Parts: sequence; structure tokens; C-alpha cells
Amino acid sequence: GIIIFAIYEIVKYWRGAHSIRNYIFEKIENPEDNLTYYLIPDEICGPCTIGFFRQKIVFPESFPLHPNFIMVYKHEHSHLKNHDNLVKVLCLLVLCLHWMNPVAYLLLFLYIDTAEIISDRAAVEGCSKERRKDYAILLVNEASTPDKNPVMWKNNLFSNKKKSGKNMKILKRRINYM
Repeated sequence: GIIIFAIYEIVKYWRGAHSIRNYIFEKIENPEDNLTYYLIPDEICGPCTIGFFRQKIVFPESFPLHPNFIMVYKHEHSHLKNHDNLVKVLCLLVLCLHWMNPVAYLLLFLYIDTAEIISDRAAVEGCSKERRKDYAILLVNEASTPDKNPVMWKNNLFSNKKKSGKNMKILKRRINYM
């Protein structure tokens, strides 16, 4: 059963990433600001990184016009630089092999939490208190939007954080670390 679950999650992620790749219609390279990302239609998903080895940052086509675009780009680039997608697969593999061990669940939870905090830190590094506040407001606003992404993308900025106590504590912790 565990092997079937692992295969299911990997196939689900691969199909999701493959479908997003099919929607990519433009690659944007801005050597001036050292930005490279791909555009997809607005209704597909929010900003995210896809891939394990040849990772890409994708944004909805209208998102580069957002006032906090650079901060979100830094957030996603931090995930890319730290190979968070690959490490998360390894954490899920550990969880599948040691499903009966509570430490495996803790490993996955702590990795997701730490990856988000590190990415948020990269996003707000060198910013004024007002810009950090704008980014925190963006996090809170986007946390309430529904998420269609598979489990592999749950560590990204735009995730479905229900207004339940546990999930809001995670969001509050992210904002406090900024």
C-alpha cells in the first residue's frame, strides 16, 4: 500500500508539472535584473517551481505586473536554489518507508515549515519594514485562495491555508520570522 501511495504521489506530481509545462507560452529572461521565469495562463495556478532536476519558476501571465513581483520571485528562486522539490520527494520517500514512525511525519512537517521560512526570508531580505508588511499582507490574502496544486507544491507561497488554528499558526510563524 505504501509503495502504491508513493507511486501515486510521484505520478500525480509528474502529471501536474507536465500539464503546467504544456501551458508555458513564453520564457522571460531579464539579464539586467537576473530574472528567468516562464509565463502560463492566469487560471492555471499561482507562482510555483516545477521539476526535480531541471527546475523552472512559472508565473501567471498577469503576475509580473503585481507590485510585489520581485519579492515573490525571490521567494520562488530560493525554493529553486535549495532544490526544495527534490528534497521534498526524498522526505516523502522516507515517510513512505517509515510510515509507522512519527519522526518521519515530523521530518516532512519541519522541512516544509523551514523551507517556507527560508524562502520568505530571502524574499524580504534588504526590504524596508513597510515592504515586509506588504509581503505579509500578500501572504495572508493569498492563503485564503483555493489551491489546485498537488501535495508536492504545498510548500509554495500560494497554498490553501484554511482559517483553522493549526494552519493559521503556521502562517503567523512565517510572518513573525520575517
